[in-house]
Amino acid sequence: MESMKQKEDNSGTTGYRTLIFTFLALLCLTGLTVWVAGVDTGRYGVTVNIIIASLKAGLVLSIFMRLKYESLFFRLILLLIIVTLTAIMALTFLDVLYR
Repeated sequence: MESMKQKEDNSGTTGYRTLIFTFLALLCLTGLTVWVAGVDTGRYGVTVNIIIASLKAGLVLSIFMRLKYESLFFRLILLLIIVTLTAIMALTFLDVLYR
């Protein structure tokens, strides 16, 4: 009986409170992105904006797309995709930097 109750708790339902806090966090991160765009961050501006965008994407994937309730296989596939995209972006930035 206890294992069945545990399965119900991990069924993937997200409460309104979590969704509202996630939405507010996304709004704050969007405001931070707009603020950073107006500040002279020099050569680190793109890096800061990519970090903020990654945080926002992580929140959306974890909470709204319910990735935290998925199996380890899907999480590993997503990690592989993120590592591949990061490598492609890093190589692109290095190519532009050394032209």
